Amino acid sequence: MNDYRRGVAPELPAAFWQTEPMAAALASGDLGQILRAYRFHPFHTQQPLPQDLVADWLHISQSSLSRIEQGKRRVTIDDLAGFARDLGIPMAVRWVRPDAGLAREDVDPYEPLEMVRYVERSELGPDTLEALHARAEKLCCDYSAMPPQALRQEAEQQLRYAGRLLDGRKTFSQHRELLVVAGWLSLLLGCLHNDMGNRGPAKAARDAAHHLGKEAGHPVIVRWACELHCWFALNDGRFRDITRFADAGLASLRTADSASVQLALQAAKGWAKLGDRHEAGAALERGSSLLNQLPAVEHPENHFVFDPAKHEFYAAPIYEWLGEHDRAEEHCNEVFERCTAADGTTAWPMRLSDTQSTMALVQLHRGDLGGAIEYGNRALGHDRRCVPSLLSGTSNVLAELERRHPREAIVHTFRERFVEMCREYGYQGPTAA
Repeated sequence: MNDYRRGVAPELPAAFWQTEPMAAALASGDLGQILRAYRFHPFHTQQPLPQDLVADWLHISQSSLSRIEQGKRRVTIDDLAGFARDLGIPMAVRWVRPDAGLAREDVDPYEPLEMVRYVERSELGPDTLEALHARAEKLCCDYSAMPPQALRQEAEQQLRYAGRLLDGRKTFSQHRELLVVAGWLSLLLGCLHNDMGNRGPAKAARDAAHHLGKEAGHPVIVRWACELHCWFALNDGRFRDITRFADAGLASLRTADSASVQLALQAAKGWAKLGDRHEAGAALERGSSLLNQLPAVEHPENHFVFDPAKHEFYAAPIYEWLGEHDRAEEHCNEVFERCTAADGTTAWPMRLSDTQSTMALVQLHRGDLGGAIEYGNRALGHDRRCVPSLLSGTSNVLAELERRHPREAIVHTFRERFVEMCREYGYQGPTAA
């Protein structure tokens, strides 16, 4: 027998669930058949797995497992969900009957029409899930313009509502859709908490989104959670971690999506910060290739949709960090043009702020101190802010200003403004120059 241990079921390959007997058991919706197919699976080198071992993985007694396999024990939807998690059954192949294996005296539990009735039993109205998805998307579209505190409160309210629905009667497909909605809302909350400088809640929301995405079998949500890892690592100066998290997010990629484009460009940022021109260039090219595979964008204001204009925003600092100041300036000007309307307003204040910090560095390399200070102050002047990104970018600008012009009064004034902003958000200001 394989070296299986008590306490936790082993991780099994995807092919395990795709054999004909296993697929038939899953399709039957009968928990007893599924457990027997699991124990008698040819993947195991000794047949069958002992009932007491599998029962231990499921946190039930051997006699309970025996009764379930014989169809003599009543099980609940919570039992089904728990057993699926304990055995590591992928969401994509889990059985579809929410109360399969439920003993009844008046009906045949395997009668097809009765199975359909079981599947359709739910406390959710027909329009509820559609409304939840629409509301979650609307909140993601409000990300760049709506005050973060107000948006956070709305997102948390929607997440609590989805959580209450998860506690009610629902089908497995509805259960999955609720997990997907909760995953998007958790991603949004991770971004909002990070913007406000609440790193603990930001990380918790990011990790929740990663878990929900995996549980729902939704790889795009998982990739966006990896992207948040990259984003946080960039602000912390953990540049090698950026490339690791990006690689992890892209490892199982089959079809291009917005998250995959952003992960490739985050990898390019990490390699640029590490000074590896070759790897940064390769990651940039991969990001461009993935972007070209995406369909036309319907809602570019959605924070989790990669619109083509965002590519310029990512490329500008990458080229600046690589010392290609002319190319960086070209991309900065492209961002300014796309972000700013004729009346001077912008739909992308945080994108504009980060690019202004990049342009400040470009101006310094041009020898234009006044221009660098002007762009640095513009970056600090937006009401909608991502605090860690803003402070990290401004710190880089200040360090370069003080390295080149340590005695200039306007540099000291800029430092004082930056130190005051650090105090405002509870961050430690820069050490004395």
